Amino acid sequence: MSTSSTTQPKTRNQEFIALLRCKNGISIAELAAAMNWKPHTTRAGLTRLRQAGWTIEKLDPASGERASRYRIAKARS
Repeated sequence: MSTSSTTQPKTRNQEFIALLRCKNGISIAELAAAMNWKPHTTRAGLTRLRQAGWTIEKLDPASGERASRYRIAKARS
């Protein structure tokens, strides 16, 4: 008896990129919580994406917040 699904599980990198595609962006704290990573690991993930050619935008904090938000501006060039 085999239980196979038709879709491949997402890699951690794919999950990270999907979170960064949010129109309003996402904060480091929100990203870290969603990925179950430490904040410094999350910032390193952003750096790795930039090095791979992704354009990451730094947005102003949402109203009432202090933390900057980040999102993917465009895919690799």
